[in-house]
Amino acid sequence: MYNDPSLEEKQKLHAEEKKRIGIEAARMISDGETILLDSGTTTREIAMQIKEHKNLTVMTNAINIALELAGIQDITVMLTGGMLREKSYSLVGPEAESTMQNYYFDKLFLGVDGLDFNYGLTTSHPQEAKLNRLMVEHSNQVIGVTDSSKFGRHSFSFICDLSPISTLVTDTNITPEFESKLQEHSVRVIKV
Repeated sequence: MYNDPSLEEKQKLHAEEKKRIGIEAARMISDGETILLDSGTTTREIAMQIKEHKNLTVMTNAINIALELAGIQDITVMLTGGMLREKSYSLVGPEAESTMQNYYFDKLFLGVDGLDFNYGLTTSHPQEAKLNRLMVEHSNQVIGVTDSSKFGRHSFSFICDLSPISTLVTDTNITPEFESKLQEHSVRVIKV
């Protein structure tokens, strides 16, 4: 079976880096946009930073992110629906995939479990990966948000190769070699 750590376990890892990434990624969001937030600890940090934005529509497949934004006057929150993964609080499966087919978004903020030049973007759960692929296909701009511990690693399930990623927000521990290689793949790297 594939390794699928809980959200609580993931939250403890690289917490300061994830917070800085969340703050920087939130700066890339403009009032009036339609935003897609993938499930995960780094994307939750983005949600915590966008509460002052105006006229935002945010769709997510993460129950905890939806709750974080619930009741905020100028933010419309949409959930994908689907089957709840109890360890990650994310919704996956045919219902989530069907919902994704109906919408297009200005920006997707995508967290991953692994980013590797040979394996592409990966995550631990097959249904999460399938939904992530649809998210990528239905977004004008795909922004990767991940700490540098995920670089050069791959997980069980393939999401996509690096080509859809326009920008990657990460921490300052990225190696110059890895950053250079990302830039060769036309990925803009923002280090925080």
